[in-house]
Amino acid sequence: MEFLTPWSLLALLAIPCIVLLHVVRPARKTVRIASNALWREVLHERRSRLGWARLIKNISLIILLLFALMSALALAEPQWLTRTVGRYDAVVVIDVSASMAARSGTTTRFARAIAEARALIASLPAGGRMLLMTSGAVATLRSSFESDAERLYQALDNIVATDETGRPVAALELARTLLSERERSRVYFITDRAFDVPEVNAHATSALGSPALSQVQLIDVGSDAANVAITRFDLRAQIGSAERYQVFLTVANFGPEPVRVPVAVTLDNVALIERVLTLAPGANERVIATFAGNPEGYAKASVEVDDALASDNYAYAVMERERGRLVALFSRGNVYLQSLLGAFPNTVVTRIQTLDQVAFATHAQWNDLVIVDGFDTPPLPAGRFLLFGSPPPGMGVEAHGTTGQVTVSGTGHSALVRGIDFSGVSVDRAVKVASAGQGGQAPIDALPGVSVQRLFWSDETPLALSLIDSHRRAVWLGFDPRESSFPLQAAYPLFIANAIEWLAPQHAGAGAGPAGVTQIAAGTRYVIRVPPEVTHVAVTAPGGGVRRLAAARGKAVAEDTSKAGIYRVSAGAERSAFAVNLTSSVESDLAPRAPLHSSTTRQNSGSAQHGIALWPMCVIAAIVLLLAEWFLVGARQLYA
Repeated sequence: MEFLTPWSLLALLAIPCIVLLHVVRPARKTVRIASNALWREVLHERRSRLGWARLIKNISLIILLLFALMSALALAEPQWLTRTVGRYDAVVVIDVSASMAARSGTTTRFARAIAEARALIASLPAGGRMLLMTSGAVATLRSSFESDAERLYQALDNIVATDETGRPVAALELARTLLSERERSRVYFITDRAFDVPEVNAHATSALGSPALSQVQLIDVGSDAANVAITRFDLRAQIGSAERYQVFLTVANFGPEPVRVPVAVTLDNVALIERVLTLAPGANERVIATFAGNPEGYAKASVEVDDALASDNYAYAVMERERGRLVALFSRGNVYLQSLLGAFPNTVVTRIQTLDQVAFATHAQWNDLVIVDGFDTPPLPAGRFLLFGSPPPGMGVEAHGTTGQVTVSGTGHSALVRGIDFSGVSVDRAVKVASAGQGGQAPIDALPGVSVQRLFWSDETPLALSLIDSHRRAVWLGFDPRESSFPLQAAYPLFIANAIEWLAPQHAGAGAGPAGVTQIAAGTRYVIRVPPEVTHVAVTAPGGGVRRLAAARGKAVAEDTSKAGIYRVSAGAERSAFAVNLTSSVESDLAPRAPLHSSTTRQNSGSAQHGIALWPMCVIAAIVLLLAEWFLVGARQLYA
């Protein structure tokens, strides 16, 4: 038996008070009278009932004592611990976030958690079922509800610690959902409690103490531990310079004592930073360094310190080679446009002579820019587009016939046309456009959901527009340059160059900048851009394991990024890499912070006993005793 609120047993102090009041009740007084003749008959009758009256008085005292006992027990919320008979379902949630890899004595918190889970499986009662779940960046089911202990042990053996930032509330909410329709159920949450209190306070009260569950037991495997961590690492081009780069590094001390920490940053084993930092307890220090060159390769930051958690002593980044601008040209042939594109430096153009929606969407994902020349423009997927001819569907612009023999009569204020002279441009045939759904009457000035700007126009219709929404950016020309004097004017290469640079800047590749840094947080999905013809990608993890991923429409998705380090990607002839880091101050602060819920917490217990609440029976017994006392009061008056 256990008491959920044992301090309520202080109410038992009422029992000696009741006994004391009974003992010190007023004594009988002796009264002298002239004759007792009148009392003899009454005394004789009372003597015949004296045993019953004494019994009533003693029973009343016993009832009062029992009432005080039952009331105190009800307040203490007793429950009887017993093996569950029949169907019993339990969910074991194992915290696998980065802090669980911290050392704890001669072992780790995660090893202690696995031992606790094994004890829970071993104590699974006959007829009971158990489900294993992990709590990391996402809540993951590791088994179904199983009554076979061997299957649970096998699933447990496949669970490993991660470098992810945990989301325990999401895991507990999922556990509550799994058991919401089950009467006899329990959730065991094995954790080090090294997560922030505000997150728990927002949801975990309902998760830990939900009436949908019979009980949640938290098994604490955490303890205070000193730790030094890299909480930020970044390399990027210096603003305003194409040849200088900056390193950003933040190191934090989560321990109670000041520490001296050697810090180093290398790029392909070439030192960029070598310093020694002195960090006060709870302090962090930022390191910024600038270096010149065109870097490429794998960068690594490290702090040389012997602390409880090793995974946050390192951080990684991949400096990508500048791969150039990739352009997909859907065209049957255009000597003016192809010659102009060939003159752009560091630009790779792929010409496709047919257009279908699938190929169009695939090339929009893989390439930095898609140009459509001589085809009807299909609906635009997410991407960047230079369009000649019909306006794109879904962008709020519709064609309403054509007009011929027009000249440029005005230009806008956009940087795309600033400083360009269009005065000599004449167009033999142009598409007339207006706002969609307005019958050709509404001007092209303000369209819902799309930002539209007129670049240059004739008196009859706009000739060029820029269009932007949340996922797409396009420059549209409402005429074929071959049916105009445009390619013969100096304005043509200037305008096309401005449009391409605006749509797809020279360094707008997968790295998002010159020699871009490719890094993500552990547990985050990473989208790998691949050539459209590639159907499979091989990803080599930091530990050496290789995973093959399916690729479609120019991309593959790497979802298993639970370990920090460099991941190498092979996609056909293409080779690339990305970095995964643990740079989370939440995980690096190893101090247990989440509160323990007094009525649902159990520390370091592997019992699978089921608690049967006894306080309702205590309340019923107290009510019955009150009714009995009321009956005895009436009987006492009857025999008085």
